[in-house]
Amino acid sequence: MAVAAILTLTLMAFFPIAIISGILLFCSSELPIYFGWVPKWLILFPLGLPVIGIAYLIWAVKGSCRVCGQKLYYPRMCLKNSKAHHITGLGYVIPVCIHMLLFKWFRCTYCGTPVRLKE
Repeated sequence: MAVAAILTLTLMAFFPIAIISGILLFCSSELPIYFGWVPKWLILFPLGLPVIGIAYLIWAVKGSCRVCGQKLYYPRMCLKNSKAHHITGLGYVIPVCIHMLLFKWFRCTYCGTPVRLKE
């Protein structure tokens, strides 16, 4: 569960960085006068995004609540529990991952049951 939380947070941070660096690299190749300051090592972010995405699909999507069996790391549009970890603007997945890594327990987004992680 902790590995899946780390992968989820990494993917959520990596995705916008990869898009922005891809746009900057494209602009630096098309308009080198204005975007000559863009370093070439930014290509690592767009190239690393599929690797992180595949790791997310292999390990993180399978993470589910022990009580109700719902997927924790897969965002869905449905009715969530009122006690679930939630931050406005970030949704439910990122706060659950952060709470899971910091405090070693989480409250299921769907059933609301507090679940402690094994050590």
